[in-house]
Amino acid sequence: MKVVLIKTPKFLSVLLRVLFKIDKVQEEN
Repeated sequence: MKVVLIKTPKFLSVLLRVLFKIDKVQEEN
């Protein structure tokens, strides 16, 4: 569990970054 908790923030940050990029692209189109 500790390993998962440590790795989760990085995973979430990457997911948020990707989602943010997708949202930006959709807004521009």
